[in-house]
Amino acid sequence: QEMSYRELNERANALANKLVYMNCGQFVGLYLERGFEMVISILAVLKSGKAYVPISPDYPQQRTDFILEDVGIQVVLSESNYAASLCGVGVVEVSKFRFRANKTQSLGSYRDLAYVIYTSGTTGKPKGVLQTHRSVSRMLKASEPIFNFSETDCWMLLHEYGFDVSVWELWGSFFCGGRLVVPSTTESKDVALMVGLIHQNMVTVLNQTPSLFYVFSEFVLNFELRDAVASLRYVVLAGEALLVSNLTAWLNYFGGTTPQLVNGYGPTEAIFVSFKFLSDFTFPGSIGNMLCDQYILLLDQAQKLVPFGCPGEIFIGGDGLAQGYLNRPELSSERFIDNPFGGGKLYRSGDLGRWLENNELEFLGRIDSQVKIRGFRVELGEIENVLLEIPGVSQAIVFAKRQRLDAYFVGHTSIETIQLVLQERLPEYMIPSTFTFMDAFPRTMNGKLDTNSFPEPDAVRITEYIGPKTAM
Repeated sequence: QEMSYRELNERANALANKLVYMNCGQFVGLYLERGFEMVISILAVLKSGKAYVPISPDYPQQRTDFILEDVGIQVVLSESNYAASLCGVGVVEVSKFRFRANKTQSLGSYRDLAYVIYTSGTTGKPKGVLQTHRSVSRMLKASEPIFNFSETDCWMLLHEYGFDVSVWELWGSFFCGGRLVVPSTTESKDVALMVGLIHQNMVTVLNQTPSLFYVFSEFVLNFELRDAVASLRYVVLAGEALLVSNLTAWLNYFGGTTPQLVNGYGPTEAIFVSFKFLSDFTFPGSIGNMLCDQYILLLDQAQKLVPFGCPGEIFIGGDGLAQGYLNRPELSSERFIDNPFGGGKLYRSGDLGRWLENNELEFLGRIDSQVKIRGFRVELGEIENVLLEIPGVSQAIVFAKRQRLDAYFVGHTSIETIQLVLQERLPEYMIPSTFTFMDAFPRTMNGKLDTNSFPEPDAVRITEYIGPKTAM
């Protein structure tokens, strides 16, 4: 199935006109599977001057109900088979709305809201991030000179529309007038089918979370599928921290030039802030330079600038910031602060970084990834990096629970081998107490690691820590 830009525009116009006539409020919900109707609906909502609220049919009913109530949604674009999940709201069946219109009334401005994407909240309730047309357009304009996208490029809409990387995928292709491949849910989760789509459609721009790319990379390398992915120009990795040691085999195979691996950094509250081309590992933790319309300050706990080269919390400023969180004024004030040096707002990311000697920014992980074990400050990422250097370990993650470190692995090697390496490289208090091997790490529907779904540890190290019995 194919659709031209003309048909897309005309169908979106007709649906937008219907939404304007319905007078359905500021927000319109989307409850759709992947497909052309999803793309038409997003465009129609924006043309109508409203903001779209993506809700995946795969969400638990409780999460769906929370979003509907939190936003106060009156109308949802969906299909009849989902009516039972959408009680109390009006449902427009998109697939049955086949009308076209040459034009629609131009409503809204670039400062208006474009969408509300819900992310996980520390209280257990998701929080809705309010993003504007301005934020999206500035991202596209600022990144264009870096990539030189054109109408010859072909993108893949790989991510769920409730994940902000989808905004980059969708509007990146539209911005340059290129083609957009919309895989089914099955195709997006099956590596073999994904590779087939890339080859069949000559995809040039692929975006993945690092967790998904590690699986994709292993499949391509194991079956030597260089020709199948030869069309790729860029593979942009975003959405979670990147472990560059997992890229060595890929770069050795492809040479680091075609396709080019790119590390993209930016929270949902600021979309993309920076890109780093990964041609070598001279500065392995670098996330590059900021886009021209964004800036970063590294501040300490007193919101003072840290010295050059010292770790500090990443505060983001510029035109790409969200307006805050829907119905969460206290949280918005806490995370979107006045710039202490003047000049608008800053977003408090909760990420740690430091400036490198080449003036690029090094990502050091989350502030909450630093824990104390028996009084010692431990950076979990340091342990994970050592684990990933062990032959046979392809993925690793460490959790701190009840003054104990639990390590999880994907790979093939013995616990004894791992312990020997760790004992040579790390102090005793940084060696995990348990080691659990897994066939694959659990992932969320957005392709990120699902840290809440890891099983209880099943292997205890040979020598347990024994606390002091007498006073020192």
